[in-house]
Amino acid sequence: MSARPYFFWQQRIGKNGQKFLLYKFRTYRAPFDEKGRPALEEQRLSRIGRMIRASRLDEIPQLYNVIAGHMSLIGPRPLLPQDQPDDPGPRLSVRPGVTGWAQINGGTIVTPEEKNALDLWYIKHACLRLDLDIVIGTLLVALAGEKLNGRAVEHAIRWYRQEFAAHATSRRDAACERATPRDRRRRAVAERAERLPALDAVAMDYPYRAVEPS
Repeated sequence: MSARPYFFWQQRIGKNGQKFLLYKFRTYRAPFDEKGRPALEEQRLSRIGRMIRASRLDEIPQLYNVIAGHMSLIGPRPLLPQDQPDDPGPRLSVRPGVTGWAQINGGTIVTPEEKNALDLWYIKHACLRLDLDIVIGTLLVALAGEKLNGRAVEHAIRWYRQEFAAHATSRRDAACERATPRDRRRRAVAERAERLPALDAVAMDYPYRAVEPS
């Protein structure tokens, strides 16, 4: 591990947007040496610290977060405020977890979009059998390290995009129902404009191209 203090804490966002302090074992050395000089980034993580992070043992202090009610054992990992997706509502509707579907199917290997898709897929399909799979998968990751499960990631991404398209269509239909006749005319003009072929030779903008659905 690293020198004292042995614990590291960081503010995260949990269920319903509630902020809390997430705890971990500290695995990085201080960013400055005893003379105040900045330490090289590659030298801050010790060999023991690297082993602890790879086996996920640095997450053990989060059992306190579970007892305190901030987190569950299984669920989407709590993100930093700046790392929240564009629409954080679905993932913030449940308690974050110490481990989750994204952690056993790629963890730090997957992109933010893939991780969000995996987390939302879990929220939609959570059940006892899936939780047991995640427990077993977490033990395997702790023993063998992270591995990318391309099949699970691709499935989650495809599901997420279909769900997103369905919700977007539903919201658009609801907006159309509330729209006034004038709004509908403006939207119809804008949609017709989008279907027109591009006129690359004409260096001008038609007024209706600037009309956006309200």
